[in-house]
Amino acid sequence: MNDDEILKQLCKDIAIDYKLVTQYTHTAFEGDRLVKLDLSDMNIEKLPKVIGKLRHVSELDLSRNHLTALPPEIGNLGNLVGLYLDENRLQSLPEEISNLKNLTHLYLSGNKLTFLPDGIRKLSALEALVLKSNQLAELPSKIKGLRNLKDLDLYDNHLSSLPPEFARLTNLTALILSKNPLKKLPLLNLPKLKYLDLSQTKLPQEMQVLARTESECKELLKKIRQYYEK
Repeated sequence: MNDDEILKQLCKDIAIDYKLVTQYTHTAFEGDRLVKLDLSDMNIEKLPKVIGKLRHVSELDLSRNHLTALPPEIGNLGNLVGLYLDENRLQSLPEEISNLKNLTHLYLSGNKLTFLPDGIRKLSALEALVLKSNQLAELPSKIKGLRNLKDLDLYDNHLSSLPPEFARLTNLTALILSKNPLKKLPLLNLPKLKYLDLSQTKLPQEMQVLARTESECKELLKKIRQYYEK
């Protein structure tokens, strides 16, 4: 089966009009290869296994559906660069997501995630990870493997602390931790940080601020280090 035939089978399996997907969304082919697949706002409740056969897709948008889980076959999409899953009902991610070695952007805001799989450490190309408005109570120590991560959004979760290994994310330029019950932070030396939001946390009042420039971030991190080194 070529990509067009696979897409037709996928549309049939989820009861969506093929013409709607190919003519009225951002879905795109390059020659006979499907490179962008836009299935956002389609009321999808479950993805069929055939999704894993679309191996040329580099961008997959499944935002604003009713997905509670992803099939393991999602890990077969080795060319994925962008995976957009905002505003679904996901409670967990399959371990197979660790196979997406080329992924640079992973958007998961507005789901029901309570934990991240350890395999997330293998997404070494990841640059942007958006997890706002989930139910995360902790982050895995394996998050240190995301060595190229630049933007991390954890707004509105249930985090009361961060693992010490979090300090290894030295390429971060933007970090949002606001609206979490954070009580303590590990000693952080994040030299590239240009945006840091610690507002609406349970940290000492002088730390609950929004730093919007590189110099403001350095000053805030210095203040945090001095506080915990007392």
